Amino acid sequence: MPATSSINHHGEQNIDRVNGLIVGDIGGTNARFALVDPDGNIGQVSVLACKDFDGLAEAYASYCQQIGQRASRLAIAVASPVDRDIIRFTNNHWSFDKAQIRSELGLDECLLVNDFTAQALAVPAVDPSSYQIIQEGVVKTDAPILVIGPGTGLGVGGLVPYSNGEMVPIVGEGGHVTLLAMTDEEQQVLTYMKQSLSHVSAERVISGPGLFAIYQALCALAHKEINADSPEDVTRMASHDATASQAMELFASFFGTVAANACLTIGALGGVVIAGGVVPKLDAEFRAETFLQRFNHKGRLSSYLQSIEIKIQRHPGAALVGLAQNSGMQSLKKFLVP
Repeated sequence: MPATSSINHHGEQNIDRVNGLIVGDIGGTNARFALVDPDGNIGQVSVLACKDFDGLAEAYASYCQQIGQRASRLAIAVASPVDRDIIRFTNNHWSFDKAQIRSELGLDECLLVNDFTAQALAVPAVDPSSYQIIQEGVVKTDAPILVIGPGTGLGVGGLVPYSNGEMVPIVGEGGHVTLLAMTDEEQQVLTYMKQSLSHVSAERVISGPGLFAIYQALCALAHKEINADSPEDVTRMASHDATASQAMELFASFFGTVAANACLTIGALGGVVIAGGVVPKLDAEFRAETFLQRFNHKGRLSSYLQSIEIKIQRHPGAALVGLAQNSGMQSLKKFLVP
């Protein structure tokens, strides 16, 4: 039922609250919101640039103005650890006090999860046609699933089957593991980056900004002029510029190493899902063959990894779908803001 509205003394529109659920996915670059219908389907999806707002409250208010209503419940995924009192986003300027956000937004209930928890919840929720399989494998339904992918940072999560039939999310910050080199060329790039970074984590390289950082490092090491200003430029140049193409190769190799390590760590025989915004945007420029060569290069465990299905998640609103359909799971109750 549509909400009624009025104008307050600041000239802003007051939106009446209705029973319902809004879902949100806040990354380093964009904030996505959607309204959930009674059947769990998302609609009225809006993508807002984080740089245009001071924080979550302002962006959420803007979305509510757009759709003409406020909901009583919000399920939101954030690119940040969620176990702290103050939520500070790793790759944008936003922060908020977890204890105050529910009352500040006028909510009866607020579910707050990591962004890759939402990506993991999306795995069984989105249509199978949303996936592009890049390595065929034998999927074991009783085994963990790894969900990993670059965006503004590098997200790592997963799902583990539980005895009650639920898939329980694995919550962590695997994007901040220390990145190691497998070749002399990779070592040179990491050594160059260490000149300006106290810690070269995986997401410093396996992310949108990381792709550009690789390109910059290669140019510096070869004493070449930098002819790109962004990761998008590097991607466009990759078909005709040797250094940009080399950056794409290293990006895929580094990614393959980290994905394989995470896969072995959790025993992801249920499959690997590559999520996040970067790989779908790279499209044909994502060097899948290079990624797979490195992923499967694990000595005595190579055959183990070669048997695992790997697929790219291409649904742009996957995290929203995951939250819309699975926010009521028992295993997520601990993420409700008190």
